[in-house]
Amino acid sequence: MNEILSNIKNIVLKHTDNEALFKESEERHLNFSYQGHKYFIILGRDEALECTVVYCDDKGDVYAIDDELKTLLNKILPLKQDDFTIGIDKFAHVSWLLDQTEIEESMVNVLEKSDEILQDVVVAIEDVKLKLEQSDEPQKTLAVSTPNQSSNVKDKSVIEVVKSTLKEQEWNFKEIEPGRIVQTGFKTDKYKDDDGDGGCALVISHDGNEVTFYTPFLYNLLNNLKQEIDQKKVILRQAKLGLLSLHMTSTRKFTTMYYDENDGEIQYEVRQFLNGENSFSKEQVLRGVRALRMIVDEFHLKFTDGVMDDSKSVDSFSQDLFVPKAKKDIVLEALTEKIAAHADNMEKLNDKQLDEIAKEVASITQKMLQSELTD
Repeated sequence: MNEILSNIKNIVLKHTDNEALFKESEERHLNFSYQGHKYFIILGRDEALECTVVYCDDKGDVYAIDDELKTLLNKILPLKQDDFTIGIDKFAHVSWLLDQTEIEESMVNVLEKSDEILQDVVVAIEDVKLKLEQSDEPQKTLAVSTPNQSSNVKDKSVIEVVKSTLKEQEWNFKEIEPGRIVQTGFKTDKYKDDDGDGGCALVISHDGNEVTFYTPFLYNLLNNLKQEIDQKKVILRQAKLGLLSLHMTSTRKFTTMYYDENDGEIQYEVRQFLNGENSFSKEQVLRGVRALRMIVDEFHLKFTDGVMDDSKSVDSFSQDLFVPKAKKDIVLEALTEKIAAHADNMEKLNDKQLDEIAKEVASITQKMLQSELTD
C-alpha cells in the first residue's frame, strides 16, 4: 500500500477506536466502512487526495438517485459547499479533498462530520421528493413506472400497505386499531432512552387523507422534577422546548413536535398527505420511517444537553440553536435580546404574554432564515 494511504489508515483506526472496517486495498485506493457508510479514498496521479463517503441505510443499502430526481436536485440543492461537495450521481454521497499538509486534522474532520452531513443530505432529498409527490403536476413527471407496480397500491388500504411493508422489512409490529393504527419501532444511532437503550417506539396512523408517523413518549419533560415544587425549572424547560420546536419546524418540512403539559410527554411527528386518489406506497412508508429516525437522532443532543440541562439559560440555548446559522448580526441580536429580556421572569408571564413573545421570536427567526436563502 502507498505510504500516504498507509498513514491515513493508521489515522482512521486511531480516531475510530479500531471500529472502521477496512477492505483489501490497492496501491492508490483505500476502502473502509464506518458508522454504516462506505469510505473510498483515492490518491490521484497528481498526488491529490479525495475521499468519497457514500450514504448507506441500516441495511447497508445505498440511497439510489435516478436521472429525473438528479435533474431536479441539481436545480434545488446547493451541491458545492465550502469543505465538501454533495454528490447525487446514481446515489447520495459527499466528496472531500484532503489536505496533505494537515492530513490527520483533515481526515478527522471527515470522520466527525460525514455522518451528520449525509443524514442532512438524505433528509433534504426526501423533502424534495415528498413535496413533489404532494403536488399534482410534478408528481406526473417524477413518478417512476415499473412493470409490476407492486409498491404503488391503490387497491389496498393504507394500513395494509404499512403492514405489508413492515413484513417485507422483517420488522415486528402490532395492529393497535384495525385498519387505522400500527405500532412498531426502530433502532437509533444517537438517541438513547432513560435506560440507555438505542431505539424507540413508532406509531403509524391513518386518518382521512393524512398518514402520521410519530414517536410516543420519546421524552418526558418532567423527568427528575416535581411539577408543583420545581415550577421555575418546568417553565425554563418549556421555554427552551418551544425554541427547539421552532428550530425543528423551520428547518424540517412536514415535521412537528407534540408536548403534553399534563404528563410531560414529548413526541415527534412526520406527516404525509395522500393525493386525490388516496393511494399510498411502500416507498412512502419507508420514507416516513427514515425521516423520523433521522430527526430523532439529529435533535437528541439538542434536547438532552439543551432543553433538559437546567443550568443552561434560555438565552444561551437560543444562541446554540440559531447563532451558527445566522448571517445578519442585527437579526441575531434582536432574537437573543428578545429572549434574554424575559428569561428571568418567564414564570410571571401569562399565556397571552408568552404567545406574544413566541410570535415575535418566530418573526425574527423567519427573517433570519429568509436572509440565509437570499444571501
